[in-house]
Amino acid sequence: MDTAAELRTARVPAVLITLAAVRGHAPREAGAKMIATADDLFGTIGGGNLEMTALTRARELLAERQATPEMLTLRLNDKAPAKYGR
Repeated sequence: MDTAAELRTARVPAVLITLAAVRGHAPREAGAKMIATADDLFGTIGGGNLEMTALTRARELLAERQATPEMLTLRLNDKAPAKYGR
């Protein structure tokens, strides 16, 4: 049984985060997925600032009990501050 199915069976609220598109070099390919719950994280979409931004938004949605799909447009570049990760 996969993680999403296990969480659904256990009735644990979760957000599925999917990397919809990638242009240029990136740590993961389009289609990479991770699942966020209020207390846990399963998988990765590449780490660093982009992943932490997506995770933060996912947890906001969980706290707000929002069930509406959302698209974030994030850019990875050498000028972005390294707020998370190494």
